[in-house]
Amino acid sequence: MKNVLNYFLLFSLVWSITSCEVGIKEEDILEPKNEPYYSFDLLIQKAVPSQTKPNRVTRYQLDRFMNHKDKYYDALENELMDIYLNESLDTTGITIYSYSEDLVQELNHYSKNEMGYFLSSTLKYHYNSDNTLSQTTRDGENYMLYKYNSLGQISEILLGSNLEVADVYYYFYDENGRTIRQKWGNQNIDDVPIRDWHYIYDENGKLLFKSIPYSPSGELIPMFVYSYDDQDRMILEEELYPEYGFSSYFKTFYSYSTVN
Repeated sequence: MKNVLNYFLLFSLVWSITSCEVGIKEEDILEPKNEPYYSFDLLIQKAVPSQTKPNRVTRYQLDRFMNHKDKYYDALENELMDIYLNESLDTTGITIYSYSEDLVQELNHYSKNEMGYFLSSTLKYHYNSDNTLSQTTRDGENYMLYKYNSLGQISEILLGSNLEVADVYYYFYDENGRTIRQKWGNQNIDDVPIRDWHYIYDENGKLLFKSIPYSPSGELIPMFVYSYDDQDRMILEEELYPEYGFSSYFKTFYSYSTVN
């Protein structure tokens, strides 16, 4: 246990210098065979900073801090685990990713209270014979059910546990295979949708906006706005809801490692 803890403390020092502070604190590492400590102990030894994926995701609602999520990857940039932190950088939860043949099979989320960690949800992934995702289930019930068109693109996602009355995401694509529209509605695609997002890209193919038609003119108004750094990595997602006058309601910031 002492050697493992020494390794962890060294990793934490390197990570905090090269990017942002690692959220797991020494007092969070208890018995190594108790979950999520046992999995954490194994995965932290595989973790390396990613150059292309965010190592910290920070969420705000209006001006109110919601959480940090520190993300850990292996050398192939597969997600290993997420560490959730409050504003004081105390750990509030851990999500552990499990793989088989390079396909994610399960996400186990452990919440934390004054008694310690407890398993609060399990998300399982199910695949078709061609390894396309067919369904995710949460705690044994449908979470998302995927349907595909003749080109192998996702055409529909049925949401929630009751498939008979499930809401549906509908997807539409351009000739280059890019998503150009996403509708959220009931199981009649011709009914008025709850949301009707139109994807707007720049000349280099970066997604700039997901906009919705706004009555009475039908003009497309951005609802999701994306910003990028000079390496074309997303650094900010803003959510502007019509119910709040298209003002910025949620903000998600993405931070990246500076390791070369």
